[in-house]
Amino acid sequence: MIVVDASIMAKLYRDEPGSEEAQALIAAKAGQMLAPDIFAIEVAGVIVRDANSDKLAIALQREKLVHLELLLASPVLQLVGTRSADIVNAAKLAIELGHPLKDCLYLALAIDRNCDLLTADARFAARARNVWNQVQVLGE
Repeated sequence: MIVVDASIMAKLYRDEPGSEEAQALIAAKAGQMLAPDIFAIEVAGVIVRDANSDKLAIALQREKLVHLELLLASPVLQLVGTRSADIVNAAKLAIELGHPLKDCLYLALAIDRNCDLLTADARFAARARNVWNQVQVLGE
């Protein structure tokens, strides 16, 4: 199993560097990926921000939301409910690393499940590696 953060999945819904790698990874790791339940909110938030910044592309963004809904209902990715203990563990990591709490929810899940964490955020990965050496950056 591997924990993937929202920065990976957001690449599916944008044409940006790393998008093709993210698509290939998601296809290769289907059924082996975990994420905390905040993942769905973060990825949907990316789509909403894009829709709000380009009113001409709203129909496209709605299609992306339908795709996201189908993806979340499929066995490709397992969302893990965030418990209060997970929030506290992630908060401790966030304080130790000087990094936002939401990112540390992914790190806490990877540590709890003893598996790799994959992110597209090199800055987060550099900090997270201070406490968990099983952190990978997309494209590295």
